[in-house]
Amino acid sequence: MVRRQRLVPEAKEGWAGPRFELEQADAKGIELLKWLWADRLGRGIVNNLQGDPGDGKSVISIDIAARVSTGADFPDGAKCTAGNVIILSGEDSLKNTINARLKAAGAEHSAVNVWAVDRKHRESAPCFPRDIEQLRRLIEADQVALVIIDPLENFLDDDLDPNSNPSIRKVLSSLAWLAHSTDTCVLIIRHLSKDPKIVKAKYRGSGSIAITGAARSNWHAGRIRRTPHPKFSLR
Repeated sequence: MVRRQRLVPEAKEGWAGPRFELEQADAKGIELLKWLWADRLGRGIVNNLQGDPGDGKSVISIDIAARVSTGADFPDGAKCTAGNVIILSGEDSLKNTINARLKAAGAEHSAVNVWAVDRKHRESAPCFPRDIEQLRRLIEADQVALVIIDPLENFLDDDLDPNSNPSIRKVLSSLAWLAHSTDTCVLIIRHLSKDPKIVKAKYRGSGSIAITGAARSNWHAGRIRRTPHPKFSLR
């Protein structure tokens, strides 16, 4: 049997279709997954955090961002390597919400860059996959370790349907490429469906099930009841 390292289809004369390559599997070409937060949030992949409004999705993501900005240990004692953070927030104000939450969480503000809903020019909102290349350049220029997109559906190209598998896969494939090519942890935030008939957690996320399928790590945020102060869990 003839073995070749790469397979490239030969283009016939007059054929203007796309060219692609296949690479031979290699037992020595195994890369171990790198972790931002050990056994929870991976680098080089898309991670999904979903939950109901008020159940701590954004609070948890801000706490994670603050720890990454300073290198503080995670709540379970896992070590954290300090790095820069990008937050894209389509629901919260930078001045009256995000800055305050970052301060309360002990963040190093100079390590966190934000696009928030209270910007003067709303038409400048990043959209994906249209602006994926610009985001990649920002990540590489600042050596960003964590990108938070909160929520994902607020940053989709106008012609994309969040309930359509083909549309969402275009976005998720571009984010997966971004995470892999920059070795960054991409954390997308997602609301839950309001359909009371859905009981399985993996189907509870709003929009297309392709989001859960494409994300390599899926987490659910929830409020811990019967405590004197609000507490949230990630599970």
